[in-house]
Amino acid sequence: MINRPNRSTLYTVVRSGGTPEARNCTVAEAAAVVLNYDGASYEIRRGDAKYDDGGEAQWELWTKRLNGSWTRTSSIKLFYAVSADGAWPLIAKEVLRVCNGCCAAASK
Repeated sequence: MINRPNRSTLYTVVRSGGTPEARNCTVAEAAAVVLNYDGASYEIRRGDAKYDDGGEAQWELWTKRLNGSWTRTSSIKLFYAVSADGAWPLIAKEVLRVCNGCCAAASK
């Protein structure tokens, strides 16, 4: 096995018909494309403070479809981090894991 620390993985987001939506995306970029599909919105929100662990808080993904209400995304687990920015990379990886093959990975 060759250690390549500077080698990153890029993703292509593919829609149900096989049409590429976006190419050469980082994990965070691909997750944002998936979550913003069809006019949807997303936010990373702080979870219940009673579950804070030392300096880290619980963070969760909330989504909203067009004119709908905001809902916590139950298929994405909660993550602990110091900030929402710190939680986003973890949440983004989880989004790609559960998006049912919507993204194809290719090494850079």
